This record gives sequence, structure tokens and C-alpha cells, in this order.
Amino acid sequence: MLGDSLTAGGEWDALDTGATVINEGVSGDGYSRILARLDQTIAAKPDVVFLQVGVNDLSHVRDLGQILDGHVAIWGELRRALPNLRLIVCSLIPTNEKKNKYLKPGTNQKIQKVNELLSAKAAGENLEFIDLYSPMAGPDSGLPLNLTFDGLHLTKEGQLIWLGVLRDYLALHKDGTTAASAGAAPAAPPGTAPSGSSAPSASSDSSASSDSSD
Repeated sequence: MLGDSLTAGGEWDALDTGATVINEGVSGDGYSRILARLDQTIAAKPDVVFLQVGVNDLSHVRDLGQILDGHVAIWGELRRALPNLRLIVCSLIPTNEKKNKYLKPGTNQKIQKVNELLSAKAAGENLEFIDLYSPMAGPDSGLPLNLTFDGLHLTKEGQLIWLGVLRDYLALHKDGTTAASAGAAPAAPPGTAPSGSSAPSASSDSSASSDSSD
């Protein structure tokens, strides 16, 4: 599980995959800090990586495309080093802008735009993409108060929703096929040979970094 404090706060062993789950969520991380520590993820030689990162970057970037570029850089490094890796990209989750004083109005609109960019790019790269935003969004498209204790980080109830989404996804997509190209092998990064189409059983190395307030 690779990401920021959102990932760090998860109890991922409850996925019950039968595989060892490594929690590499680090508080305050954005895409650049994950890139800087990617060697430790690669050294663990995971079969599967869930990646969830980007909310901390919202306070630093002027162009939302920079977050997409950061993701693409992470994807490329992982796929070059681990050509048989099953990489699953997770969307950003909603926030509660009224609850957290560090969040600017319009944060959720930006998050939804980033998610659109990530979803489209992941489909083009034959990568799996999981929407975490919709299952956690309330009627106003924000994060309901019962799911967050500070407007950004998740309560136990919020973590259980995330866990349930991943568990259901793995049950439905055991073979690692993508919605964009069912049965196709993940596209190889430039300069590498295509990897095999079969994906190893789940062993997650995904971290989520949403710490604008950390």
C-alpha cells in the first residue's frame, strides 16, 4: 500500500488476501516524496501495488496536470523495475472543506478533476483504476462528517469503506484485467519488453498521502 497518511492509517491486513501486506503510507507525502523513496518499495518486490496519492500536492501545484505527471513518473519507475507488477491506481477521496481550515473552497472540484485525469490516463496505459471518491462522497459531493475526524483523514468508518471497496475489487478482478482492456497484459513502459498477462496473487504495497494539515 503506497501513499500518504491516509494509507498509513489503514489496517490493510484485514484485506485477508493471504499475502503479506506492506503499509508504505507516509504522512505528508506527495508524488515527489514517493518518487524519492520508491527504491524501498521496489526492493520489497511486491506482486501488487495500490497507489493513492495527490491530495497533499493540491496545495503546491498550480496546474493539476502536474499531479498526473507525478503519477505517471511513479508508474514508469515501478513498471521498469518490476515488469510483472500488478499496479492498481486509486483515486483521491473527497474532503470536508468546512471541517478542515487548511482546505480551500473548491478543493473537491479539483480532486474530481484530478481523478478524471488519472482515470483516463490509467485506461490509456492499461492500468487498473479504482474509484474511491464515489463510495465516500455525501449528497454535497464532500466527505460526510461521520467518515472524517478533521475533514481530511478518515474515521474507522471511513477506513472500513475504503477497505471494503478494495476487498470487493480484488474479488471481482482476481486476474488483474482492466476495465479498459479486459484480458490484456499491462502496457510495458518505453524501452521494456511487455510483461506476461497473468498477475500474481495480491500482496499490496500502496501508500496514500493526504496530509495538507500534517
